[in-house]
This record gives sequence, structure tokens and C-alpha cells, in this order.
Amino acid sequence: MFRALQMISGKPHIDRMLGRVLRLVGARKALLPMSIAMIAVMLVVVAATLMIARSQAWEQAEQQAENVRRAVVEDVRSQLTLYGRMLDIAQGLLGGPQFAGLPQDLTSGMLARMVHDFEAAGVVIVLDPAGFSVADSSGRSKRTDNFADRDYFSVHRDQADKGLYLGPPYNSRLRSGDPSFALSRRITGDQGQFRGVVVAAIRLEHFRSLFSSIDLGPKSTISLVSNDGVVMMRQPSSDAQGDVGRDISASANFREIKGRRSGTLVATTSIDGVERLISFGEVTGYPLLVNVSVATEEILADWWREAVLIGGISLAVSCALVFLALLLQGKVDELENAKAALAEVVSKDALTGLANRREFDVIVQREWRRAVRERTPLSLLMIDADRFKQVNDRFGHAEGDKVLRELASEIRGNLRRATDSAARYGGEEFAIVLPNTDEAGAMKVAETIRLAVSAKLQQTGAAGGGAAVTVSIGAASVIPDYAKSIDEFIAAADGALYAAKKAGRNRSQLADLESGQSSRVVSLPPRPERN
Repeated sequence: MFRALQMISGKPHIDRMLGRVLRLVGARKALLPMSIAMIAVMLVVVAATLMIARSQAWEQAEQQAENVRRAVVEDVRSQLTLYGRMLDIAQGLLGGPQFAGLPQDLTSGMLARMVHDFEAAGVVIVLDPAGFSVADSSGRSKRTDNFADRDYFSVHRDQADKGLYLGPPYNSRLRSGDPSFALSRRITGDQGQFRGVVVAAIRLEHFRSLFSSIDLGPKSTISLVSNDGVVMMRQPSSDAQGDVGRDISASANFREIKGRRSGTLVATTSIDGVERLISFGEVTGYPLLVNVSVATEEILADWWREAVLIGGISLAVSCALVFLALLLQGKVDELENAKAALAEVVSKDALTGLANRREFDVIVQREWRRAVRERTPLSLLMIDADRFKQVNDRFGHAEGDKVLRELASEIRGNLRRATDSAARYGGEEFAIVLPNTDEAGAMKVAETIRLAVSAKLQQTGAAGGGAAVTVSIGAASVIPDYAKSIDEFIAAADGALYAAKKAGRNRSQLADLESGQSSRVVSLPPRPERN
């Protein structure tokens, strides 16, 4: 496979294809982070969308609760205003001296006609100064009941300037305990004397029906509460009777509502322990508050269903993206391995493991450009095995390949810097690029390698009956600039190599780049040929 890759490398269309593959592989490290970043962005967008939807659901619930509260407040206020006017009329008619002479039937008939169109009014009663009924709208015969113990009577008896009075809820004596509350007016004579009370019993059943007709949800409630914290009507209620008369004045919620007078709050109600959004406000002109309370779980029920659905889809998509990213990364890892194998094939010599000729060209050009930029010396060693053809002819190509591998091992083992690069230049010839190395440094490396090869490979040949091998080395060193040629640099080192061979082999020679001639031959004494 390596040889096949070597054969196809260098062809333009193949190189372009490999370039695209390698660019894809280059994105491997960013693949999973990019996928995670995309998922994070998607989840942030989903979360933001859900929070906006939640806020909108909450705002809509607040607006709905406020609209219902305003409607209920207006209905209650309108009803009470009409009843108040009716009592004003009755008080005006009954306060004159002519009232004393009116028959009870006539007075009761007049009251009956006045309340005929008032749905919530249970009965209107006229009480004398002692608290006895002298007329009522029901048209019944004179009652014997005394109502002097009722607050709606005593407050007018004791306070001449009280005006219209709205009392707490009570169970009506006249209508078999029907929950009601009273609106009452003092009847004052011409001389300011107390002439009695006219009182309208308002049936709380009317408000129960009104509240029940408004559907806010099974756990949502509408309440009519007095300023003293007494529940007039609550629907739905905890006792199925409207929680009439329940005292909530000690609750923190009521204290906050009474202090603020109108607005909204989120709180757990004391009656049933359910958290609700409460919209509250006064009934203008009357000591009453209307509270419209919507259970928070009902406000967000639809939102929760959407959140679970969208969240589930988002989670599934996120998992799918992670799975695809991992799957793709696995494929990219395979490409990365292929890239590493390809780089090994393209840049390495298969026999020796050193850089091949193509990689050598890349290295020497790169180091040349760096030396030009940095104005530092660059050295090149060209190494050739002496009489290598005789080794192949005498011992065969297998032994020759073994010698080349051992030569490569000695060359690699005697390079001490990571920046130094060794390559198989061709056949039995090798090259070493030494960045930032002057002539003395280059010759020191050359002699170290030459002596190591001479000692190691001659011992190997003697012990194993194989070939004893030496090397000749040509060196060139220069501080390059834009005026110098890299080809001349390589040719100078190559020329020094052949000068070393001509001078007797097994020696190192430095090229004189100024004169173009090789000079300064350094060598060991020639060793005798072995049989």
C-alpha cells in the first residue's frame, strides 16, 4: 500500500483530492466543540423562547384576572349604587310627617314596587324607633320580630350622621337563614328626631351566581371581602356555601391587600393553601374588596405542556447531534490515521525510515528561507557509502539493504538536536540538514557520524562475515541571502563529497563556497581492504 501511495503522490489531481481530505481532517479537533456549541446555542434559543412564552402566559393571566376583577367590581358597585338610591328615595318619602298616617299595606306596596326590578334584593323593611317592623316589601302582615339587636339598626340609632351603612353578612331570619348583608338608611324626622331605619337585605346568592358564571379554572376563585377582612362571598368555596362570614383579617395576604388597596400579588391563600395570582381592588364608595385569584398551576398548565414537548424534542435533537458528531468524529479519526499513514509514506523512505528525497527538498528549502530571514548559518552534509556496489555484487541486495538500514541508524543516532534532519537522498547517498550550524559545527557532526559508521559497520562486517563499510562526507556551510542559490549550496556539498571520495574515501571534506573549490579535508588513515 505504501508503495502504491508513493506512486500516486505528486500527481496534481491526486494531491488536490488529498488536500481536501487533509483539510477535513484538520477540523477534527473543532468538530465536537463546534457541535456542543451549536447544541448550546440551540438550547439557549429554546430556553429563551420558552421563557418568553412563560412571560406572555403570565402577562395574559394577569390581564385576564384584572379584566374580570374590573367587571365584577363594576357589577357590585352598580348594584349597590342602585340599592343605595332606592333607600335614599324610601328615606325621603318615609321621613315626612305624612308617613305616620300611611296604612301599613300602602307602605309595603310602595316598597314592593321599588324593589321589583332589583334581582339581588331579598326584602326591604321599615323599622320603627324601637326596632319593630312597620312595613316590608314582601307584603306580609305586620311582623312581630324585633331587629333592635342588629348592627344595621343600632348604628343608625346611635349615630345620626352615619349615612348609608353596609353591614357584615348574616343569615336572614325572614328567609329561612338565606345568607345576606344589609344596606340601611336612618329615617330622620323634620326636627332631626330618630324615626327608625329602612333596610334592604341583599342576597349573597346573587353574587354566588355571578361569580360562578365566570370560568377561570377549577382552582381559581373570586371573592367579595369587607374592609374588616370578613368574607362576604367566595366562589368556589371551601364549605360549598361561599365561606360566608369567614374572618381572614389576620392573614398576611389580606394585610398586604388592604395596605395596597389595588394591584396584584402571588401568594398562597390561607383558606386552602393553593398558590394563586391575586388581582385585587376596592369597590369604589363601599367598604368592600374584590379579589380575583387564578391558580398559578392553571396559568402555566398549557405552558408546561409546551415546555415538556419542546424540551423533549430539543433533547432528542441534541442527543442526535451529539451522536452524529461522535459518529463523524470516528470517521474523521479514521481519516486522521489515514493521514498519518499517508504522511509517513509520502515523507519517509520505506527502507531506512529516514525522510525521503521529496521530504528532503521540502526541509532544505524551508530551512534555507528561515536562514535568509534570520541571517543564521545553514549547513548541509552529503554522505555516501564507500564501494557500496561491491557490497551488493559480493553479498547480494539483501545484505546491501541491511547495510543501508544500519547506516541510517548510525546517522539518526548521532544527531543530537530536534532541528537536525536526515534523509535518504538516493541509493546509498544520505543528506543531513543542520540549521543554525557553522562550518566547525558541520565538520564536528560529519566526523562524529563518519567515525561511528567506521567503527560500527566494520565490526559488524568482521564479526558476521558481511561487508565492512565506511562513508565519505561532503559538507557545505553558508549564511544565505537572496543573492545565493540553494541549488549551488547543494551542489557544493555534493562536490565536496566526491572530492572526499577522490581523495581516498572514508573522510570528510568541507566545500569552499567563496572560491567554488572543496578544501579542508579531514580524514582517518585509510584502513586496509578486507578479504
